[in-house]
Order: sequence, then C-alpha cells, then structure tokens
Amino acid sequence: MSTTERVVGTAASTIDAAGARTEALEPQASATPATDAPEAAETYRIYGRASSRTGKTYYYGDFRHYADVGGRREKLAAANGRRATTDVGRAQDLYAKRVAAYEARRQRLGTDGLPYDPRLGPIAEYFIRRLLLLKTKEPRTIKRHLSACKQLVSGFKNARLSDIRVSAIEAYIEHRRESGAAHSTILNELTTLSGIFRRAIAIEVFDRNFVALLPDRPKRTLDEAVYLTREQLAALLDAAVEEEAEVARAQYLVGLEPAAIREALGLAEEDAIPPSLYDTARRYLYAEAVLTTFAYCGGRHEEVFGLEFRDLDFAKGLIHIRPNRYRRLKRTWHRRILPMHPPLRAVLLRYLAASGQRQGLLFPNRNGGLITGLRGTLARCVARAGILADGPIGYHTLRHTYATIALQTYLRTKDGEFLAPSAGDVAELLGHRTSGLIEEVYKHIRGQREYYREFGCEWLRQRPVVRREEATPQASVPRANLMLVA
Repeated sequence: MSTTERVVGTAASTIDAAGARTEALEPQASATPATDAPEAAETYRIYGRASSRTGKTYYYGDFRHYADVGGRREKLAAANGRRATTDVGRAQDLYAKRVAAYEARRQRLGTDGLPYDPRLGPIAEYFIRRLLLLKTKEPRTIKRHLSACKQLVSGFKNARLSDIRVSAIEAYIEHRRESGAAHSTILNELTTLSGIFRRAIAIEVFDRNFVALLPDRPKRTLDEAVYLTREQLAALLDAAVEEEAEVARAQYLVGLEPAAIREALGLAEEDAIPPSLYDTARRYLYAEAVLTTFAYCGGRHEEVFGLEFRDLDFAKGLIHIRPNRYRRLKRTWHRRILPMHPPLRAVLLRYLAASGQRQGLLFPNRNGGLITGLRGTLARCVARAGILADGPIGYHTLRHTYATIALQTYLRTKDGEFLAPSAGDVAELLGHRTSGLIEEVYKHIRGQREYYREFGCEWLRQRPVVRREEATPQASVPRANLMLVA
C-alpha cells in the first residue's frame, strides 16, 4: 500500500488498557504493495474510540512511522476542529491528507536531516506578531523581546536557523561580552532566541532548539540586593514632597498671564520665560504618593502602577494586590493582601482629597491609562536627597528596601505578642511562593539584624531600637495570626 493512497479497512473492536471500547480500521492490501513498510497492516491504522457519554465513535490516526518529521498519534479532525470526526469515510480522507503532508515534509529534508529552515528575520518577526496577538505579555516585556530580536538579527546577520548552532551561539555570547553588553541583556537575548526556535518548531519549519543544547548556558546571578537605609528612605520621601511642591507651583504659574509669571519669577519685562517652567508643569503631581506607596507596599512596578481605587480598604487598613483590566498578575501567588501602614494611609488620603478622583487607576497617565513609569521623577528625588548607593536606584530598589525593613520589623500576634519575622513571612508580603529567594538575596541582613517596633522610617528618632539578642524567639504561631506592626 502506498503511504499517500486512501486508507481503506475493516473495523475490528478491541479493548484498551483503560477498559474503553476501541475500534481499529486495519488497512487492506493495495494493488500496489508498499516498498518501505512491510508491516503496513499493523502500523497504518485508524483508531476509533467509542464515547460512553455520546454513544459515538471518534477516530484517531497513528502516524508514529513518521516520527522523524513529527508524526504521532493524533485526532482526525478538520482544520481547527475541536473533536475528532465520527464519520469513517471522512476519517480515511483526513488520514490520507496527513500522510501526504508528512511525505511532503520528508521531501523537504536537507542533507543534514533538518526540515526546511527559514532565515532568522522572518521567524523573529512572526515571534513578535504572535506575542502581540496573544496579549499574554506585558508591553514592556514585548518591547524587550523586540529590542533583542533586532540585536539577534544583526548579530547573526539574518542567518538561516540551521546555521545558528551551538558554536555560533557561543561565539555570539563571547562577542556580546567583549562589546560590553550587560549580563542581564545577554540573558534576555538568549531567552528571545530560544523563543524564536520554539516558535519555528511549533509551525513545523524547524525541529530543534539550539539554545537548549548549550552546555554552559549563562544563568542569572542572585546578587545581594541594593537597598536604602531608613535614613536614606526618609530623605527620599522628603525630596518627593519638595518635588511635588515644585510641580504644583509650576502648574499654578503657567496658568497666569506672562506678565504675572515674570513678576513671580523676578524677571524683567524683556526677559523670556524659561522653558524649564513649562517642562516642570507637565510632570505628574503625585511624586510623594507614588514613592510612599512603593516604599510601604514593596510591590513590583506593574503592581503599584496598576492599583485601582477599589484596591484600597481604608476601613480595614488593607491594600489588595489583584489583577484588573489594566494589568494582569504573572503568577497566581502574586495576588495578596498587604497592610496599609499609618504613614501611607495619611499620604494617600491627602492625595485622594487633592485629586478628587474616586474610580479607575490610582496613578493614571494623562489619558487615564496605565503609566509606564516615572523614572525621571525618581532620579530627581534621588539627586535632591543626595543619596549614594552601591548601585543604580530604581523602583525595584524600593521593593528591596521594603523587604529589608520588613525583616527588621516585629510581627505582632492577635494576643499582642511580638515575634521576629521569618523569611517566609516576608516572602508572603512580597508575593513569592517560597522563601528561598529571600534567604539568598537578603543575606546582608543575617548577623546584623536590628528589630524595630514599627515599620518605616518615621519612627527612626522616636522609637528605641531592639537589638538582635533582645528579640523574642520565633514561636510556633499560625500564619493567619501574624501581621506586621502598623
């Protein structure tokens, strides 16, 4: 029997391992005997599985003799069909079409056994378009993949996928290191290249992922976190208040007549109004509220900027981190409830009273949508506060600061007892599934931990510090009875 001919057989009922009734259509001998499959009567078959719920028989094909080009057991259904066909004749037609497709794929094999492989550029473009279509990635993640695709296409000179082997990838990594690319940038590019290979495999134009075959693939290193001390955090929040006051003054001045603006600025009538005044007026008027929320929530970038008004429970003093229509949460365990500490509560109440908004995002952009970031605001506040750290200071630095302070702050039980926090307690506040990352990244806390009765920086000079040796040992208390002092 030729493998491209229509399969014709007679039904023979069998019982599978699960006890379900299964029918197999055994192919009958063709007038033209097969030259490459002497055991065609057993390998070329169609399975019919009877459903006890519907009483119908659904047909499946066994294409494992095409395993070299991806053949396997699969349902016989029309394109995009959810269920296998229940018609024997239709099943035989679909079987013949799949056999023809596998034969055509075999004919495209190259001398090295690889299927047809396109160049990197078109598959990279398809990879990005697929990400945009699925809408499962954050915009900044897609932007990072797009940047990596441009670098990869340029670095590999738009080579064919079969030419981007392990040796070529290792040479690319070495070249990127010599050119001064950051370790994290190289890791992102390898992740994107791996995704391109997987997408090529999914659309059946390639059959392997060379990135996964790297013997010494670079890995992410967990360095000790860069964080702010309580004094630095206090200075940063003071600088945010000054930044907000400067923006409010600029927004007030630009609403006046030019003569009034010059008078307020002490300028002569012939002097031009400085353009920096209008640049300042275009800034967002919530520097203090944003930085305070980051400092007292420890949320990720998208978690804080995606907060809605309904996520704030002032009556119970809670903040809900949960998905909404503006942004999703990447993992189910990222959803959590955080305590709303008194300093944050006071700042948010002032912000809500000034903004007058009561629905939508807490910190919207000018169009009411999700803001991408306020890096300029943070940079100005850091410079104004005169903060010098061991590394660059970003919004994730405030998350590290929150975790560091949380590890130094007592937990209070419902009985009023104070307990030293564990890594698991802080991991739950940060939205981590396990405490391993906390123990690894925050090693700087070990051996020098000081416990405070209150969370935050406002009590630095008002509350005595409780040294480590004076701390109450961690007792066996249900996690539901623990909460940060607020």
